[in-house]
Amino acid sequence: MSSSREDEEMKTPLDNMQAKDAEIKAPEKFKIKADYTERGLDLCHYCGLKFNVGERIPRIIVGCGHTFCTSCLSYFLRNNRIRCPMCRKLLKHCESVDKLPLNFNILYEVVTKDPLLSRVNFEKCL
Repeated sequence: MSSSREDEEMKTPLDNMQAKDAEIKAPEKFKIKADYTERGLDLCHYCGLKFNVGERIPRIIVGCGHTFCTSCLSYFLRNNRIRCPMCRKLLKHCESVDKLPLNFNILYEVVTKDPLLSRVNFEKCL
């Protein structure tokens, strides 16, 4: 035990910095995940179901920026108001969930990951 204590005392500040740098660079688990499914962005954070192009279209609550599926947002719509279940911010004057903006980033991922939809050339539809 005393030899390890002596080793610690003999380390210079440069040795300590190099050891910390090695600790920072080493762990793989702290790397940022780029895939939206690994980050949990393919799921509605209220119901836990995957977004789709049917009744689970990802829509943004304008006041706070949180995204939920159309089905869940329809459940929250009361008296032309939606209260965000995540941050509790109130969005007023919302006549319909369909008027909320689409989250195109998530919608793009949904379409490209779907085997049928990924083959459709949407530019020809315009």
